[in-house]
Parts: sequence; C-alpha cells; structure tokens
Amino acid sequence: MPHRATTVYYGRLSGIGASCAGWSRPIRPLLRDGHFTPEDITVLIAAFEDALLALHVRDRGHPTVTLVAKRVIELARQGERDPDLLRDAVLKSIRDDHGVSGL
Repeated sequence: MPHRATTVYYGRLSGIGASCAGWSRPIRPLLRDGHFTPEDITVLIAAFEDALLALHVRDRGHPTVTLVAKRVIELARQGERDPDLLRDAVLKSIRDDHGVSGL
C-alpha cells in the first residue's frame, strides 16, 4: 500500500481515504506525553488509520482500535517514523498474535 499524503486539521484527517477513516481521536490521548513532535504525530496517525483500514475496522469502539494505537506508539517509541513500515509492523504483530481473534 503506497504512502498517502495526510494532513491533520483539528483532529480530523484530510486526504485520500479520509472519508472512511473518521476521527483519529482514539490515538490522540495516548500521544499526550510530549514524546512526539507534531510531525511525528502526523506520521503515527497515518500509520494508525492505514492499519485500521487494512483490518477493515470502522467501529472506533472496537477493542482493536486501542490495540492498534498502542502498537503504533510502541514501535514509534523504538524510533520508527516511516508510516508504511509502522503500519506493516502493526499488521504483522496483530496477525501473529494468537490472542487476537477475528482479524
């Protein structure tokens, strides 16, 4: 999946696929520790949204949303900033996690 340009306006994503993406709020509260720059946050939100789209998760109340957000942030804290690599690593970790069912 090629990287798409994403811009954040007041917590809402704008760009290709944004109409399906919805609000990015589930990841925002987890980013409040000041560890990430605004540019980093844009990358993390893109990876988060792309992972949810790839998993076909549209319900923001689904437990997978929080799992995806936490895994994106965990990988970013290890230094990764490429949104495609973040997305792919999150998808692989979820698919390899036998404790996560139905994905």
